[in-house]
Amino acid sequence: MFSLNHRFLSIVLSACFSAVSSAAPPEEVFRNPPEDARPGVWWHWMGTNVTAKGITADLEAFADAGIASATIFGMADVCTPWAGHIENSPTDGLLAFTDPWWKLVRHAAAEGKRLGIDIGIHNCPGYTSTGGPWVTPEMAMQQIFSSRTDVEAGQTFDAVLPKPAIDPRGDMLFPMINKETGKLEKPVIEGRKTYWRDIAVLAVPGEGVIAKDAVIDLTKHMDAEGRLKWTAPAGEWFVALVFARLNSFDPLHPDSGPLAIEKLYAPFERECPGEVGRTLNLFFQDELDFGCRMPFWSSHLLDAFAAAKGYPLAALLPALWHDMGPRTEKIRLDFADFVSTRVEDCYFKPVFLWHEARGTMFGHDNCGRGRIAQGREHYGDYFRTMRWYSAPGCDDPKLQ
Repeated sequence: MFSLNHRFLSIVLSACFSAVSSAAPPEEVFRNPPEDARPGVWWHWMGTNVTAKGITADLEAFADAGIASATIFGMADVCTPWAGHIENSPTDGLLAFTDPWWKLVRHAAAEGKRLGIDIGIHNCPGYTSTGGPWVTPEMAMQQIFSSRTDVEAGQTFDAVLPKPAIDPRGDMLFPMINKETGKLEKPVIEGRKTYWRDIAVLAVPGEGVIAKDAVIDLTKHMDAEGRLKWTAPAGEWFVALVFARLNSFDPLHPDSGPLAIEKLYAPFERECPGEVGRTLNLFFQDELDFGCRMPFWSSHLLDAFAAAKGYPLAALLPALWHDMGPRTEKIRLDFADFVSTRVEDCYFKPVFLWHEARGTMFGHDNCGRGRIAQGREHYGDYFRTMRWYSAPGCDDPKLQ
């Protein structure tokens, strides 16, 4: 982290010394700004309505206005079930990451080079950021929940533990137009209809502060059909079924960063040879959404947590929702710290280093925008994860 801060400080100081040493009067500099002070634009390719002629016309107009860079934001994609679509478009069928689209990106790069305009790329079509048909259930994020079944003292519970209904639609920021129905809705993720992973079955005291040794692990007493047979001792009790449901993309998976690079960034080197880090020198991420909210879960989490924190988590999972006494806050903080570290190491850091190695600026306008609680919901720790960008940003005019 020192190297990132040191480099940032060096850049700021260099810019300050350069400005101070300039002999040009401020008014002249303002009227004729240097090359690196010229503005850039957010360049929407609207749905499928994009042509080479239109690209050239846009870029020539940008050059005439003194604009230095244009970041392509493609609104028609292959990463979601329903691609963005404009009716009666002369280029109907154009989708991002397909051959006709790559041809237009290469044309934009060539025209940008001719006109002295750098070309940036939004890291994905639309706002998908990480999702796509290449994300298998094994690479999908999971989110944990806990159901509650009350059991009276001395009662023998002998039944299948109830499982709450799961909404099969994706937990995503923006709904889309379903071309089949014409409705604005969120796509159904087929895996959410069938995927269910039981993590632990725990008997928890129903009153007062929950001591660590008061939780009874009943996981081995539940059979493959979800039936539990257990007689409650004295006192009030509830049975907590801790389970995971499927979401879109798992940044806790050790292969998450490499997979994102393979599918969303490396193709630009293959399809636009010699341009990445030159004419194509900016990749931008807008409102990165893993399709999940804290608490995150992954099939690797229990073993990795124990190795990192030195104690097993399974019997302590109720602390994420209930008061387990003095250790409650430590367990929650350890969980949040582990998730944040894991997301950094597995996803954010590898993607950042890919851009650093190629000399491309890596910017963002991600969820949270200074709102600590919202940033934590999306990334575990907003500021720790957002440090892995060379150009962090915010487009919220109301942020104070």
